[in-house]
Order: sequence, then structure tokens, then C-alpha cells
Amino acid sequence: MSRKFLVDSFVDLRGVGDTRWLVPAMAMLYDRKGEKFVTLWRSLGASQSGIRAALDTTIARGWVQRNPGYGHPMRPEYILTKKGGAAGEACSQLMRGLTERGVKWKSLSKWSMTVIHTLRAGPHRFNELAATVDGATDRALVMCLKPLVTHGLVRRTVEDTFPPSVTYALTPTGDSLVRPLVQLAKIA
Repeated sequence: MSRKFLVDSFVDLRGVGDTRWLVPAMAMLYDRKGEKFVTLWRSLGASQSGIRAALDTTIARGWVQRNPGYGHPMRPEYILTKKGGAAGEACSQLMRGLTERGVKWKSLSKWSMTVIHTLRAGPHRFNELAATVDGATDRALVMCLKPLVTHGLVRRTVEDTFPPSVTYALTPTGDSLVRPLVQLAKIA
């Protein structure tokens, strides 16, 4: 797989990953056929500004719209558009996959899905990951990799060389999350 392809795919997914609560919010909107702001905010345990940023990003992408029939307490305030249906399905699959593996969304960073998406091409050393995950500081990348390794999604291998080199690769569990991420990158 060419380096250019990886960078192009990454840029598409990065636009989605820039907003931490976009994936769970899209999954909830897809699963529940729409939802009110306050329910999204409270159910996900996010801050109001976090949910607002996710909704603003999805509205700008044309994935979510305010419900034109809103006004009745039983109708959702936000619904997916036709274009957002495929993205919502991919987000829902991703969230289900994480839940089945006992991974809580709150334990991951905003760069986690981008790292998994990048590692699908094979093992990377830390500096290779840092070069590909543009915008993430070294500290942010370290803080992202720790829970991925802890949850068994990424394998960290220290090679006995001088100086020691560390490579990161997807485990079979982490690899099972690639399909919805690739689908989401194509839509983005």
C-alpha cells in the first residue's frame, strides 16, 4: 500500500476524528432514528460543548439536520440525512465492536481511531505514526497508544536492539474494527 494512499485516507478520517464525540453521537442518532440534544449530551456523558461541536461538524458535512417536524416533545430534535445514513451505520458498527470488546469510548482519545486506521497497513514505529498522524503531539500520541495497548487493540513490541526500537501493530481484535473505519473514511 503506498504512503500517499495512507496519507490521503488519513486526512479523510482525521476530519471525522477531530471532534471527539462525533462517532458516538452519530451512532446514537442512527440507532435511535434521531435524538434530542439533551439526551445525546446526558446519555454519552459528554460536555455540552463537545456534543455541540460534534453536531456542528456533522451538520456542516451534511450528515445531520435539525428535524423539520420538531416541536412536539416526542419527536427528535436532530436526525440523520440520507447522506448521513451510511456514516451513521459505520459509526454504529464501530461502537458495537468496541462495546463487544469491553472498550469504553471515554477511555479512548480523539486520535485512537486514526491510529487504528493507520496501523491497518502494517506495523509502524512511533516516529512513523507521529509523521502520519499529523496534528497530534508526541504526548497526545503516547496518551492515545496506552489505552489501545491496554485494551488489546494494538500490540506494542520492543525489539532487542541498540537502541531498543518499539513497533506498534494491530491485534486481531483491533483489526476487527478496521472495516467500519475504512467505510467511514470513504464516506468522509
